[in-house]
Amino acid sequence: AVFYALYVSLLKVRIKVESRINMQLFFGFVGLFNILAFWPMGLVLHLTGMEPFGWPVGWKEWTGVIINMAVTFSSDFLYVIAMLKTTPLVVTIGLTLTIPLAILGDVVLQSRIITLEGIFGATMVITAFAFIGWEDSITTATSPDRVNEDTAA
Repeated sequence: AVFYALYVSLLKVRIKVESRINMQLFFGFVGLFNILAFWPMGLVLHLTGMEPFGWPVGWKEWTGVIINMAVTFSSDFLYVIAMLKTTPLVVTIGLTLTIPLAILGDVVLQSRIITLEGIFGATMVITAFAFIGWEDSITTATSPDRVNEDTAA
């Protein structure tokens, strides 16, 4: 979580505006870095027997892998775009909206009853996200950088 927060914050500070970066090239380099940095760890874990590696067997496992890759790629891509259009704080707080959605999913899909604590927690998350988003929109609208961007366009 610490490294992810560092990654997101540095990305926002260094890039600033979405149009300054080629997203395909950026994600290509992220993937290359992951392969070069983390595959050797996977090999060591496999050779020591701590985490044996095995290929998926059957079409159901391959389908699961492909769906997981698509979901992971699209969520990361949308996360970076949202972070570049707003702030890391707003996007990270936005991720907490999965909590009320999970509660709603439990009710709809598993016929669970919503508890008072669940309603209170979901309300707090939604209120916090709305308040931070509203505050960020006011800050962005009055920011001198934002005024310069608007007049340059």
